[in-house]
Amino acid sequence: MFSKNIENLPDSMSILTKSATFATGCIIFLQPVANSVESRDMSDIGIGIIGGGYMGKAHSVAFASVASVFNTELRPRLVTICASTPESAEIYRKAYGFEKATSNWHEMIADTDIQAIVIASPQATHHDIALAALAAGKPVLCLSLIHISEPTRLGMI
Repeated sequence: MFSKNIENLPDSMSILTKSATFATGCIIFLQPVANSVESRDMSDIGIGIIGGGYMGKAHSVAFASVASVFNTELRPRLVTICASTPESAEIYRKAYGFEKATSNWHEMIADTDIQAIVIASPQATHHDIALAALAAGKPVLCLSLIHISEPTRLGMI
C-alpha cells in the first residue's frame, strides 16, 4: 500500500484521497501536470465515477459521506455515473444519487461539470480512461494499478 500525508495536498486531491481512503483503505491518485481544478473558485467538486459495480458503489457512498467524516470546505458533488449500458447507468444514478447517467466515458470526461474522475471499471479499461482524463486536465483516482503491466503502469504515472 502507498501512503502520503494528505494534510499537504491541494484541496481537490485531498477530498478525493480522503473519500477513497474512507471507501477502500488504499488509493492511487494521478494528477495532470497543469491542474485546472485548483484554478477554480469553488466550494464543491464535481465527481464522475466510471463503473457502477462494487467499487463504484463504495466510492459513491464515500463521496456522499465525506463531509460528515472529514472537516473540509470542498464538498464532493456526485455529477455523473458511467456504466456499460445506458440502462445500468440509470439504475446506478438513481441508487447512488448522481445527477446524470451515461454509458459513454468520453462524454463524461468532456463534461465541464465534472472536475475529477474516479475509475472503478474493470482493470483492463483503466489505462485509456486515465490517460484521456489526465489529457483533459482532470485529476484521476484509479485503484489496482499493481495488477497491470509495469510499462503500462509507468506510462500512466
